[in-house]
Amino acid sequence: MKFDFSAKLSKSADAGSFTCKLEAPCPVPTQMLMLQFELPESEMVDKEILFEGAEPVTLPEISANYRVTERKQVRKLSLPLHDGRMEIILSRPIDVAVNDNRNIGFCPVLYNIE
Repeated sequence: MKFDFSAKLSKSADAGSFTCKLEAPCPVPTQMLMLQFELPESEMVDKEILFEGAEPVTLPEISANYRVTERKQVRKLSLPLHDGRMEIILSRPIDVAVNDNRNIGFCPVLYNIE
């Protein structure tokens, strides 16, 4: 089956957007589609991850658990960065998992947007 994929990255002085689209000529049964990205430990430890309408989550200085949190039906989240925050606004509600990979030797903080 042939898939059609397109992606667009736009940015200005203080904002940016990423849009992607995956299409197939007929429906494809799946269990999950996932976007995954990583942020360095230095940007995340002891800083709040904000989810709209939910309590903030803080990554501890010492890794305790692999799964830091899971949130269902998220439309907006905010991540700490060196010079401020990265606001992520989603076009539809999706599930988000935050994993702490420091104990297993991979990139420290992994976000799965499912």
